[in-house]
Amino acid sequence: MVGLRVRVHGRCVVEVGDGIPVAVNVCATCSRTPWIYPGVSQVNELWSNYGSLGEIWFDGGYGGNLAPTITKMLLKQPNAVGFGGLGVTPNPVGWVGTESGMPGGDELWSTGTGDHGDPTSPTWCPKCCDTTLQLGDTWFFEPLLPVRPLSELIKVYHQTVGRNGVLELDFAIDRTGKVAPTHETRYREFGAWIDSCYATPVASAAPGAGGDVTLPLPSGATVDRVVIREDQSHGQLIRSFVVEVLKGTAWVPFVTGTGVGNKFIGVASAGVTGATSIRLRVTGSLAEPQLLQFAAFAACPNGDV
Repeated sequence: MVGLRVRVHGRCVVEVGDGIPVAVNVCATCSRTPWIYPGVSQVNELWSNYGSLGEIWFDGGYGGNLAPTITKMLLKQPNAVGFGGLGVTPNPVGWVGTESGMPGGDELWSTGTGDHGDPTSPTWCPKCCDTTLQLGDTWFFEPLLPVRPLSELIKVYHQTVGRNGVLELDFAIDRTGKVAPTHETRYREFGAWIDSCYATPVASAAPGAGGDVTLPLPSGATVDRVVIREDQSHGQLIRSFVVEVLKGTAWVPFVTGTGVGNKFIGVASAGVTGATSIRLRVTGSLAEPQLLQFAAFAACPNGDV
C-alpha cells in the first residue's frame, strides 16, 4: 500500500491509500471539495454490489460532517457491525485502546464507549480487540519478522475472548498473495490449542433463565476452569457471581467474577480433583440472568497461561 497524509488547513486532513481518498476530521468546507467524492463513491459501490459484509471499519473515526452520508450508505449493510462507527450505525463496535491483544485492567463491558466500556452506560457497544500475528504490532507482511509464540497468543485469547472481547487476529498476506508457511503453522497451532482446551467440557449445561446452576462432575474428574456465557440479546445483566465446587459436604470457592457478557473464562489458581459437583451462583444482576452456557473444563492438554 502507498499512503499519503496531507494536512489541508487547520485540523483538516486528507489521507490517500492506493489512490482512495479518505476524509479524516474534515470540516464542512473541505467536505465539499472534489477529492472526497471518489472515495465516497468507491465505498458506496463496495457496500452496494458485493454482498453482505460482516464488519466495516472506521479506523480513526469519521468526519462529523460525513455522518449523514455514511448513515445513509450503511442502510445497504444492515447486519454489518461498525468498528468505530458509533453515531452512524446501530451496530457499533468499540476499540479497547491497544493493538497488543492485552487490554489489561478488569472486565470488558458490552456497554459504554470507553476502552473497557462502562457497566452503567445505556449505550450498546461491544469491544473489539484487534492485534497482529507478527511481532511488533506489524500489520503488513515482513518476510524476516518472526510471528508471536503460541504461549503469547494463549494469553491474548484469555485476555480478550475470555473477558467478553471480540478477538480479531490479522492475516498479513505475503507478496505472492498467500499466507506464509510460518504464519500458517502458527494459526493452525493456535486453533488446535483452542480446540484441545475448550472443545470438550467435563460438564456443561445451557441453563437459560436463572442465576443458580449446579452440574454433577464425573467421578475422579479434575477441573481447573469454567466458561460462562450470557444471552446478550437481553443485555449484559450479570454484575457479580461465584463458582464453587462440592468437596465432601462443603462448597469450596473456585472462581469469582463481576461481568460475564458473551464469554467469561475463569481459570482457578489450582485444579480440583474429586469434587462431586460444581455450581454457579449469580450474586448480583440487573435483572434475571439469561445464561447460554455454564461449563467446567480440565486443564489444557498443551498447557496455557
